[in-house]
Amino acid sequence: MLASSGYLEEAFEFIENMPVEPSIDIWETLMNLCRIHGNLETGDLCANIVAHLDPSRLNVESKAGFVPANPSDMQNKFSGQTPSGLRNEIQHCKAGDTSHSGSDKVYANMKTLSAHMKESGYIPELKCAMHDVDDESKAAILLAHSEILACVAGILRSPARSQVRILMNVRMCMDCHNALKIISKIVGRRIIARASKRFHQIEDGVCSCNDFYQSGSKGFRECVVI
Repeated sequence: MLASSGYLEEAFEFIENMPVEPSIDIWETLMNLCRIHGNLETGDLCANIVAHLDPSRLNVESKAGFVPANPSDMQNKFSGQTPSGLRNEIQHCKAGDTSHSGSDKVYANMKTLSAHMKESGYIPELKCAMHDVDDESKAAILLAHSEILACVAGILRSPARSQVRILMNVRMCMDCHNALKIISKIVGRRIIARASKRFHQIEDGVCSCNDFYQSGSKGFRECVVI
């Protein structure tokens, strides 16, 4: 009803705060209503989520004329909302990724941030690093997980105190969950992470899942900052 009345940003926030996992149908409906009301920024945010959940749904709707966007183009673009309404490029992050032009800055800030994390009580969950290396190397690998890199990239690309949104193609590991909670408290940001099975809304060191989540995915890790 909020979206139908034109309150699209309020509807987006309401969906993010739902106690249950919002279905792709909900995001698709909001996406189409955003197009009707001319809110392309929020509509593109929804489109990114739909594309992440089920790219085929976006393809079908595009052919039907509901979404004036080419899904293949969306792979290299990112429609993010800031308080000023600016649209930014998308940031795809893979575990250990150094392919982006801004990777050096991301890793440099990650190094500085990791020192503050340790001071705030962060202890690496070394069991989450599936590599036969020493503990120091495992800790470094964990900080290069796609979720962490995506979060740092999002912080660097957005205004101070604004929220950071991350989409993931796998479940979040315990270490990333702990790290994001501490990062949210250090930088004063709200971090919304959409894992494969659950939304995590993290703010001031606390997650909406109450630390009850499924973890342990060993699949290929990739994140998108939106």
